[in-house]
Amino acid sequence: MRRVLVKRASALATAIGAAAATAEVLDAPPGSPPTQRTTAHLSSLAASARSDRHAAALFAAGYDTAGWTGSVTGYALRHGSPTPDARGLWGDLPATVATEAEPARPARPRSTASVMDAHGDDWPAARVVLSARSTGSGAPAVGIPWEWTSLSPAQQSALMDPEDGASDRAAAEANAKDRLAYLRGDRAKEQGGNPGGPLRRRTSRHGEIVNSRLWHQPAPAAAYSAEDHAGFRRALAARPPMLYVGAGDGMLHGFDASTGEERIAYVPEGLHARLARLTRPDWRPAPLVDGSPLVGDLYLGAPGTRDPGGWRSYLAAFLGAGGRGYFVLDVTDPAAFDRASAERMVVLDRSAPASLDDDIGEIMGEPATEAGDPSISRQITPMNDGRWALVIGNGERSASGTAVLLVQYLDRKRELLGITAAPGPGNGLGVPRLIDLDGNGTADVAYAGDLLGNLWKFDLRAASAGSWKTAFDGAPLFVARDASAAAMRQPITAAPVWKAHPQGGLIVAFGTGRRNAPADGPGLQGQTIYGVHDDTPILRQGTAGPAGEPTPRFGAGRGPVANGRTGLVAQSVQLDGAHGAGTVSSQPVPYAGSEARRGWFLDLPLPGERVLQNPGWFEGDLIDVWSQLPAPGSRLDLPPTPARRFRTTLDILNGSAPRSTLYAHLPAAIGGQPSRLEAGLGIGIRGDRLEKSISAPGQPVAPPMQRLGSILLRPGWRQLQ
Repeated sequence: MRRVLVKRASALATAIGAAAATAEVLDAPPGSPPTQRTTAHLSSLAASARSDRHAAALFAAGYDTAGWTGSVTGYALRHGSPTPDARGLWGDLPATVATEAEPARPARPRSTASVMDAHGDDWPAARVVLSARSTGSGAPAVGIPWEWTSLSPAQQSALMDPEDGASDRAAAEANAKDRLAYLRGDRAKEQGGNPGGPLRRRTSRHGEIVNSRLWHQPAPAAAYSAEDHAGFRRALAARPPMLYVGAGDGMLHGFDASTGEERIAYVPEGLHARLARLTRPDWRPAPLVDGSPLVGDLYLGAPGTRDPGGWRSYLAAFLGAGGRGYFVLDVTDPAAFDRASAERMVVLDRSAPASLDDDIGEIMGEPATEAGDPSISRQITPMNDGRWALVIGNGERSASGTAVLLVQYLDRKRELLGITAAPGPGNGLGVPRLIDLDGNGTADVAYAGDLLGNLWKFDLRAASAGSWKTAFDGAPLFVARDASAAAMRQPITAAPVWKAHPQGGLIVAFGTGRRNAPADGPGLQGQTIYGVHDDTPILRQGTAGPAGEPTPRFGAGRGPVANGRTGLVAQSVQLDGAHGAGTVSSQPVPYAGSEARRGWFLDLPLPGERVLQNPGWFEGDLIDVWSQLPAPGSRLDLPPTPARRFRTTLDILNGSAPRSTLYAHLPAAIGGQPSRLEAGLGIGIRGDRLEKSISAPGQPVAPPMQRLGSILLRPGWRQLQ
């Protein structure tokens, strides 16, 4: 049975991938124990431009298991070259001379860690670190500067670690203040420090960046036609570019992409009970702010006023594997970030137990971004009831165990609405893909998968939120099952991609797989890439929406795919030995006639291989699907260690290999024309007719890909009929 609940608030066609790769990403402060460089890993990349014809930069985030610290490093991108400049975007650290305590080190790029650690003793107190504090009686939490006098009594008590052996309340409070100063970056009370103390010795002030993916935010990029968004873009054309990412130090960090300096940090309210353990000498790493942030513009002015000042840029961030919950910050103008603006900047925080709804889980996965521009996500969107909202899947391990599409309103009373797709136990909804069918800017439908293999379509066309629902009378469009005799359900966690189908409706493509959890065992279930035809037509425009414009009206299609993979055409991969290359078959897919099928599927060829990233659009009818093969023993509660990573390019309409030459050139060891190659950690930069794969220094560079045509993302009415 469908249920729609309205709940009051009580409180990166470029994919940014996550894969492990050995690289120098950290800088130990002077006097610290030498960092073991072989334990440093890259976790994500972001680029500042999507064309190598423009000035661009590459940003690499990562962590080091030797000291459990992290950093972001910026590199300039050379025009026309897939190789970043070895010099740092923010300058270089000088070479050092070998000593008895530490070997010589060559000059290396400055990172956010080295910038942070170069500051003096007065820097921690000057940082702009914000949090939220519950006011009681069910009222929403309010933003506060993260300082002792602003904390609630409960937050202060949470920092009084019972293991520190304080003799009385006054001593416990003094220790808690030292602990807060430590977490803000003060190193005076670290073991071996000056003067030294009982708190854990750190090799850097910067926490590890593991699963959180970098979000690069330039000047406003999305282009809304309503309410003078153009004026807003002009007014903020020169705003500082920012990098946002979560870390294991319990903070969401915002770095100036031009300098590497931190401009803001945020501590989620719900993490206070876990922060004291970060200061213990026997601390062991665990995820904290582990989810991937996103930024979107929204209009909060009066409708019809065309006031550019009514536009804001909001950041939504998630705890991910660090726990249940999320928070939203106003990041419109980084130049104005300060402690005095905490109440205005903290829009909401749903991470504390009192503010958590039972349907809110651990929200993981990368944001669903627009083709060609990873700085735009439509997950912050205007809805057909005339209000702006953040639309997300409820993630894993919620208290309810159900799969729910969460619509978090960002205006007025900031209510939370949940559209339940499927009950549990053990279920949860992945990243949704929102689609504007009629081009008026509002989200009309959303597609998302759940942990039990269901692909859901959500109908959001109505002007009343109470009428939003799952399509097909509450049945999933498709249920993904593997090829085993038991036909086990395959979890879907990444967002689908879509295209208008030539015979009407949409073709929706997605991959299956989830990160290992402790109970998953080896996680060697076979996973699959699917393309499913939702042939629901748009007959004509229907009743008027909130602004007077007509809303789309659905006709009658064939409904859900009732017979699973037997109703689809199978494609296959022929692997090319140890090179990681593969050639995909090109079986025809009949969508009409007596042998009509509803799409296609391609089983991933390696045991344990899975899709954890959102597939992306490449060009024309071609899509890119990134899959990874985790190393043995990888688990959700430990950093991911993908052993191998693959990029497969397919025709979304039939799952077949591209008909034209795809790669501009190939490694000499690879023959033929594969549409699957093993890929390192890289990012695509679109040039005139090529997409160059830009990798971090020291990483292998994949062959450039030849672009073939144009892409249509907003279909006309005839294509959908």
